Amino acid sequence: MVLLICLLALVDEKNRPTVVPSFPSCVGILVVGIGMSFSLISSAALNPARDFGPRIMLTLVGYDGVFSANDTYFWIPIVAPTLGAIIGCGVYLLLIMAHHPAKVNNKGFF
Repeated sequence: MVLLICLLALVDEKNRPTVVPSFPSCVGILVVGIGMSFSLISSAALNPARDFGPRIMLTLVGYDGVFSANDTYFWIPIVAPTLGAIIGCGVYLLLIMAHHPAKVNNKGFF
């Protein structure tokens, strides 16, 4: 959710704090900052493949209980980023985009 809100703020035409050539650097700093902030809490599950791929490999190798460990936690890194993205877009639309001044032209508000 935090990643998407910050990315939307970076690409918003009416809220452009950075110049275009520095955009990749801003995204890199954002991802590193979020990874460092949340790594102790959730092992930085920004990418579901970082958790789900090793679980599949451990299952193929023969380890038991890989998907039932920690109260079947495996589905959280898969579902949470998707729900966070949806919630993040909604929060950005409600808190930021709704307060931009409307662009008025001769045809109407669009």
